Amino acid sequence: MKQNTLLSLIAVFLFTTTQLMGQLTWSPEKIIAGDEVTISYSPQGTPLENEKTIVVNLYQLDEKSMKAEELTVEYKDEKFIGTFKVDAATKALLFGISDEDLTTFDSRDKKGYKTICYQADRKTPVAGAYVAKAKIVCEYAEMVGAKLDTEKGLKLLDKEFQTHPASAKNIKFQNFHLGLATAAKNEATIKVHDKLASDLLAKENPSEAELEYIYKYTGRVKKDKAAAEKIKTQIIANHPENYFAVHKISGQVRSAKEVSEKIAVLEEWNKKFGDDPSKNSTKNYILSKIIAQYGKAEDWDSFRKYLNMVDNPGRKAMILNSTAWPMSGESIEGEATTPELGQTLSKESLELLKTEMKEMKARPEMFTPRQYLKRLQYSHAMYADTYALLAFKNNQVAEALTHQLISCEQTKFENGEMNENYCFYFEKVNGPEETEALIARLMAKGKATSKMKTQHKRLFMANNSLESAYEKYVALLKKSAHELMRTNLQAKMINTPAPKFNLVNLKGENITSDGLKGKVVVVDFWATWCRPCTASFPGMQKAVDKFAESDDVAFVFIDAWESGDDINQKVANFISKNNYSFQVLMDTDAKVISDFGVSGIPTKFIIDKNGMIKFRSGGFNGNDEELVDELTTMIELAGGTIPN
Repeated sequence: MKQNTLLSLIAVFLFTTTQLMGQLTWSPEKIIAGDEVTISYSPQGTPLENEKTIVVNLYQLDEKSMKAEELTVEYKDEKFIGTFKVDAATKALLFGISDEDLTTFDSRDKKGYKTICYQADRKTPVAGAYVAKAKIVCEYAEMVGAKLDTEKGLKLLDKEFQTHPASAKNIKFQNFHLGLATAAKNEATIKVHDKLASDLLAKENPSEAELEYIYKYTGRVKKDKAAAEKIKTQIIANHPENYFAVHKISGQVRSAKEVSEKIAVLEEWNKKFGDDPSKNSTKNYILSKIIAQYGKAEDWDSFRKYLNMVDNPGRKAMILNSTAWPMSGESIEGEATTPELGQTLSKESLELLKTEMKEMKARPEMFTPRQYLKRLQYSHAMYADTYALLAFKNNQVAEALTHQLISCEQTKFENGEMNENYCFYFEKVNGPEETEALIARLMAKGKATSKMKTQHKRLFMANNSLESAYEKYVALLKKSAHELMRTNLQAKMINTPAPKFNLVNLKGENITSDGLKGKVVVVDFWATWCRPCTASFPGMQKAVDKFAESDDVAFVFIDAWESGDDINQKVANFISKNNYSFQVLMDTDAKVISDFGVSGIPTKFIIDKNGMIKFRSGGFNGNDEELVDELTTMIELAGGTIPN
């Protein structure tokens, strides 16, 4: 084998090994614009290994923006598989992999899954690829659960300039590089910019981007604030659509005291920027300041006039909520001012969000529909909390409870103040006993505040005598014991095929295992002479009675190893005398008990609906209650329906 061939194979092996270290791979490995790419994700060994469904978000970055989409993935051969097409202008790609709630991420040890795009040769990165990747690690990494890394971003930009010398002449790229260098306080890298800055400072007519670079260099590196402000003034004068000019106008609306001054700022804005959609967020901000002032003045006609100019439903809903909230008194104890009007405004904010959740007209490109919906739901939870308080102040307590539950459910009962209000309204509507139980459940989950615990103590003391308190205490002990039993039983579950049987019952009818398929079957091997067997029967009767109406659970009591004459009559007399309603099958030749491998009785088997043994249990400890609880739990774990 030639040496260069050997080296090539080693290189391929190393590359493949590197790919396999991660959980996400893609094909082709080196992506070019227009490619149809297949991704494969193995969740084993990641925070998502127990998830049945996952979310894979793809972010494609070009020179100006980032576009998000949620990929459709299919679980096959222990992997999630999906495909997507690379846009023509894409420079780099970022993948976000999470659970359906977008709360748990596989971030590849906080590094994230990302790659760059290549030229047609699939060897050379496209110009700007490393810049886009630097934006990922410095600006967007947290969106996928990864960590921002300024130093890594600097290295990527250096790599860009080495790979594509023309990129080093791109002043926007250099501006980004300088920003990262100063943020990282990397003195060696900052010095690289001295020559470029000196050349630009000497330039007679620098461009807009060059002026921005000079401003940043002068202010951050030279720390000459006065000189930097002069450059900023020059940018605003020469380039009226620059973001400095935009921020100057929005700053004016913050400092303006009179509403007429704020309206003048809006008019200046409209003259300079008109209906430029890229700047609508700032225009909506200016409008919000005008609307808020009219709200304080209770000039509702003017309030409506300018509210109707806001084009973003989320911003409009926020304005309505912010206006309504002070009208509630801002707490249950607070004094409401105009709760009727507040409730009307609050309801409008909720309706706007509900509509936007369906239509998503204002969804930014950088968020998938699921991500945007989650943001809207969070806002909806906040605003529903406002509405609930206003409804309460208007003596609509049931309405308050309904909307407070929406808030608590959307925030997964993680917000203490919302939980407090919910429990307060709940008591008003449902009374002390149900509220005591509700707060107890929240306390058990660690969702109760000190205020809720005080409420629970008051209710508990009022609701309970010493005897009833003891009963609740015992119930908690039973619950704890049951949970421990369930955990132990789960650890003992087996999965082996049950032997088939065909036996005759005491009525002379043939009962077969095949005839019981589709049910969870409890098989109890016993004999009349076996004292532990017969001692367990009162408890077994309770279990049979419990499942008497069940369509998917059956009990069979297989008599084996019976001694004496006329054993059928002997067994029948025993069952009749004790009034047991058991389905007794006679294993007279002890074949079935042998097939099941039983060496001592009583022995019970729990067989699932597919004919697989899930549990084997021998003996009886004399505790009827424990026997019924254990059988019930085993039946449930085997797939049987538990009666209410």
